[in-house]
Amino acid sequence: MKPRKQTLTLIIPMLFVFALVSPSVLAQAAESTATLDETLSFIKNSMEVWGEGKWGDDPAKEQFLLLGGCKVQIFFTQDSSRRGKPNSYTGEEFSLSDLDPLAVEIVDSGLRITTANNKKLIRETQRFGSDSSSGVDHMINVAPLLIFQDDKQTNAKRIKRALEHAIKLCGGKVDPF
Repeated sequence: MKPRKQTLTLIIPMLFVFALVSPSVLAQAAESTATLDETLSFIKNSMEVWGEGKWGDDPAKEQFLLLGGCKVQIFFTQDSSRRGKPNSYTGEEFSLSDLDPLAVEIVDSGLRITTANNKKLIRETQRFGSDSSSGVDHMINVAPLLIFQDDKQTNAKRIKRALEHAIKLCGGKVDPF
């Protein structure tokens, strides 16, 4: 057998095997092996960097707070004191197990998360000024996660993947319809 023919005889079966194996290899590579703690720490630390910016003309900060296990809170603060207005605080508290991992969307201002089956399982609290009795509490099914200074949405994509992974680890269910 000539060297060229031997080479082709070896390469063609290898290409065939690679074609059969590669989809499963790619699927495994796409799945993260990070633990829940590692994933939540990544999200929290990312939000410490990318969660500060401007909301309108006011300094603002978005925090991802870990409440234990799969319970988290997104906490937004807007400092309006320079304009003589009270500061505002908004918090959305929820369990990651109540979210749909396929319903984490990238939007202009960051991410939008949605509960499984659109059930109102996110407790939103809004306060204005230092009076903790002012404001409203209600249940919602969609909450924002603001990511500032992310023109190309690179950070939003990474945080989105991490959030989807955390939701799966916590047992979040995909909406069947």
